[in-house]
Amino acid sequence: MKQILYCFLLSVVAISCSEVKEKIYLHEMDLSKMETGWGEVRANLSVDSNRLTVAGKEYEKGVGTHAISKMMIDLGGRGSKFSALVGVDDESGEQASVEFFVLGDQKILWSSGLMKHGDSARTVEVSLEGIQKLALYVSDGGDYNYYDHTDWLNAYIEYSGEAPVAMTMPVPAPYILTPPAGESPKINGPAVYGATPGKWFLYRIPATGKKPMNFTIEGLPKGLYLNSENGIIMGKTPPAGEYKLLITARNSIG
Repeated sequence: MKQILYCFLLSVVAISCSEVKEKIYLHEMDLSKMETGWGEVRANLSVDSNRLTVAGKEYEKGVGTHAISKMMIDLGGRGSKFSALVGVDDESGEQASVEFFVLGDQKILWSSGLMKHGDSARTVEVSLEGIQKLALYVSDGGDYNYYDHTDWLNAYIEYSGEAPVAMTMPVPAPYILTPPAGESPKINGPAVYGATPGKWFLYRIPATGKKPMNFTIEGLPKGLYLNSENGIIMGKTPPAGEYKLLITARNSIG
């Protein structure tokens, strides 16, 4: 009977140990992984290296940053709670306005609403149960990030097992916004082009399309000449006036 009871107690202890909650403060993590819109992210100081102060109240622990600010943390499903106070640091300008967001697996878990200089710090208490990736984001409040000095105060993550790790922010893949040029000739230059009378004139007709391409012009003023193969017009600028030209580009397509 004693042996059975002893085994039962060992099982209870093992279960209790597996559920022990640890705590890691945000300022103890690798802050080089946090992006800031200006200056340098600082542990236990504002972004301008002053004491963390919001609405006249000083705080010993926290992270000072500047909108727009981002940080991603790998929880691996081991987090249980994120807790913090957030606010605009008193060193900010009067026009400062921001909004704090806590996101989990790309979903908004909590947002502060618009916060301005002088507002009291707001409390964050968010469950992290089952969350793999945590993101902390500070927006510029929609009016650019001038003077937006922001603080995550007394911020910590409660977890069990392996400690959460700050992640390197992903770099978006580059992409081309401009559609590729077609093979048919297309002239892309301005409708009006000006030059000083009597001065040297040099202008390359901006055209896209399959090469080789041939150019012709109707109405070219005296003193200017066209290289039909490369589309360069050069010579001496004619007297002041308005000269209407018809430029044509041709290739094997059209």
